[in-house]
Amino acid sequence: MLWSSVDRLGQAALNFIVSILLARLLTPTDFGLMGGVMFFAAISYVLVDSGLGKALARTRNADNTHFTTIFFANILISFLLYAAAFITAPYIARYMDMPELTMIIRVLFISLILNAFYIVPHTRLQMSFRFDRIACVNLGANVFSAVVAMVAAFNHAGVWALVAQQMSYHAARMAGFLAAGPLFTITRPSLQLLYSTMRFSSHITLAALLNAVFSNIYLFIVAKFFHISQAGQYTHSHRQADNANFTMLAIFEATTYNLLAEQQHHEGHFTVTMRHLMKSVNMVAMPVMMLVIIIAEPACRLLFGEQWLPSVPYFQLICLANITAVVSLLCTNALNVKGMSRITFWLEVLRKSAIALSAALTLQYGIEALLAGYVIASMLGTVAQMIAVHHKTAYSITSQIADLLPAIGITAVTAILWRILL
Repeated sequence: MLWSSVDRLGQAALNFIVSILLARLLTPTDFGLMGGVMFFAAISYVLVDSGLGKALARTRNADNTHFTTIFFANILISFLLYAAAFITAPYIARYMDMPELTMIIRVLFISLILNAFYIVPHTRLQMSFRFDRIACVNLGANVFSAVVAMVAAFNHAGVWALVAQQMSYHAARMAGFLAAGPLFTITRPSLQLLYSTMRFSSHITLAALLNAVFSNIYLFIVAKFFHISQAGQYTHSHRQADNANFTMLAIFEATTYNLLAEQQHHEGHFTVTMRHLMKSVNMVAMPVMMLVIIIAEPACRLLFGEQWLPSVPYFQLICLANITAVVSLLCTNALNVKGMSRITFWLEVLRKSAIALSAALTLQYGIEALLAGYVIASMLGTVAQMIAVHHKTAYSITSQIADLLPAIGITAVTAILWRILL
């Protein structure tokens, strides 16, 4: 947990510093163009992994055949996806009414191939709890990509500074994880093993795909239906909110999953571990996210400049929707390590259906109304996951609520004091 915290907090700090500089060097139009393509990129990254990394992490006696099979499967999928992106890029650009997207997609999506090469080495480091090495590689990749992006921005590259940042990040991670990951012997891939692995991973993939689609659906909607300057404001707020939320989730995601996986066959220990994680993790996550919401406007004015103030309400609403994200993460991990990936998939279907319905009902009222619906749908989705954990494990809903009450109380007091002081 400590190394994951160093990793994510370090990356968040670097990303935050770079985002300040990029916001002052680039325009909302540059961010709007990037927002037009990130929806499609997010889906592609999920498909490259296809849940195979999660399935591998759950395999307690994985051998070289497992590693080789999944390694080559990831690479094959990435090449197929890049070919599809290359061919469809002009049609996507025409549909989004952004001609510049054709070349952006064809260059940016090379990152899919880079990403495929390091999924297995990264997963193996997680399995062996070498989060110190993971942190070093991630921080090194962030520093490298930050330097590349800043050099490009200072040379008036515009949106290509954002593209260069993404590509250099994945290139550095590929080099780092291939060098730092445990070695394995390349053997003959097993189609039978791949089939059995994908039977488990398919539901995780579908759930992750739904999550990627609906986590980025507003990037697509805003880029398609609103002016590009508004799309740029939203994309900027989305990047900042995603940085804050992903920092929280990434600190806890891999560590909690592997901790729960170790206890999956010992129900008593499993429940004790879940209760401890639910209580302690959210005592940090919820109040911190509320503080981020509170300081958003003065921080934006001070750090990013007046031109980005319209993005503040968007940022605050996205953060509010993410305030229970760690609860959702723990519930999902608990069900997945118990082999209930089908249930987590249908829970994601339920959550995303609520988001889709809210988007359809609120689109005509503007971006803030869209995001208000997103907040409600996200909260309802978390409640549904807690109920599923209640029915499928020994961790009852009353115990879950009791464990969350201290965190909820601190968060509520923080919000009330904010309103009073205003």
